[in-house]
Amino acid sequence: MPPHESARDVNRTLFGVLALLTMMVAVLAAAAGDAGQFDEERPPIIVHNGSIVFEPQLRPGAPPGSWEAAGPTSVWRHIHPSKAVPKALQVTATPGGNVCKDPAAQKLFSQPTDTPITIAYGSPKESQEAVVSILNGNLTVNFGKNPPVHDAKTRQLIAYANNTQVQILRAIVNKATCEFTTTVGLSIRQIR
Repeated sequence: MPPHESARDVNRTLFGVLALLTMMVAVLAAAAGDAGQFDEERPPIIVHNGSIVFEPQLRPGAPPGSWEAAGPTSVWRHIHPSKAVPKALQVTATPGGNVCKDPAAQKLFSQPTDTPITIAYGSPKESQEAVVSILNGNLTVNFGKNPPVHDAKTRQLIAYANNTQVQILRAIVNKATCEFTTTVGLSIRQIR
């Protein structure tokens, strides 16, 4: 085969690969365009059992932000230097899977929401609530009548229930109440 024909074949192959890559990028960009995107600069807020702890999940090189009292000491907001303003929240449970007693609530549980998320914690006999929402561009947590302890060094809000057996009992998301069937931790992501 003459050298000019093999160079032409290589050019055709390269052109085909580039065209395919361009089409794949366009399809991926179109699919992600309408879906809402996680704000990758703002860390998800993790809610742990034990003493209920709200803390940003830190990532290497990303600024962590900080908690700041917003008026009454039971209302706190997570201030972050990211310029993007979150428009919705999405909560997931760890471990994953079917964690709600009601299958209808399970379908709504992990869907993004622009309405507040209520997290009930404590024991089945005595519980408290924290309401998580987006207010003025910041993730805000209202602990009601029981203000949390703020640990500035670890960037945590620690909510002590009035008993020793503290766990996350249920979450109200998208107007559906998910009563948890197992011990869970929660991750709350901000979507812009």
